[in-house]
Amino acid sequence: SMGSPMQEAGRLPNEGPQTSVRLSQGFWAGMYEVTQGQYFKVMDQTLSGTSSASSPVVNVSWEDARLYCQVLTNKERAAGRLPEGYVYRLPIEAEWEYAARSGTVSPFSFGDRADASNGNFRGVYPINVEHESTGPDHYGSLPVGAYSPNAFGLHDVHGNVAEWTLDRYNGRLSGGSRVDPRPREDGRRVTVRGGSWEDFAVRVRCAARDEIRLDTKSNAIGFRVVLAPAF
Repeated sequence: SMGSPMQEAGRLPNEGPQTSVRLSQGFWAGMYEVTQGQYFKVMDQTLSGTSSASSPVVNVSWEDARLYCQVLTNKERAAGRLPEGYVYRLPIEAEWEYAARSGTVSPFSFGDRADASNGNFRGVYPINVEHESTGPDHYGSLPVGAYSPNAFGLHDVHGNVAEWTLDRYNGRLSGGSRVDPRPREDGRRVTVRGGSWEDFAVRVRCAARDEIRLDTKSNAIGFRVVLAPAF
C-alpha cells in the first residue's frame, strides 16, 4: 500500500490517496546510498583527496544519477553479470517505498516514533514542540550504514541524503490499484524520497514525497540504485 493513511501525523495531501500496487517481478535494491567511492570508480574519475569514499555521493543531478546507472549497466552487461531483462536504474516511487517500508505499515520502517538515534535527520516524531527546532549534532551527511538497517537490510532510507527516483513529480498518487506501474514522464520536477540530514523527522517518513528540479545539485540529495526490470 503506497502512501499514508489520513490519520498519520504530519501527512501532506501529496501522500495520497493510498494506492494498492502490485509488482509482478522482483528487484534488488542497494543496501546503501551510492557512495562517493562507488560513483567515481564506475565513472572512471579520481576521488578527491578531501572526499570520504564511504560517504554518499551528493551534488549529482537527476541526469548525473541516470548516467551512472547506464554506465554501470553497460559495464555489468559486458561482464555477463546482468539477469536477462534487468538493468541498473533509479527506482520508481512504488519500488522505493516498498523497499523502504520493508513489510511495515508504520510511518517509519522501525515504527511510529523517531528521534536522532534512528537516522541522520533532525527533531523527533510525533512532533514535540520542545524539540522541534533542535538542530543536528553535526552538519551534512554521514558515511553510509551509520544506523541500523530496515528489515530488508537497507540502510539510510530515513534521512542522510534524499534519494532521486525515476518518476517525474505529480501532486497526488493515482489511487485505486495498479500493477507494474511505469515511471511518470510528464513534468519539470522529479520526486525525491527519504528526506535528508537537513529535514525534520516528519519529512523522512516512508510516505513523504518532495519535488525537485531535475537539474538541481545539492549536498542533501544523492541516490540509491536498483537492479530491476528494464522499462
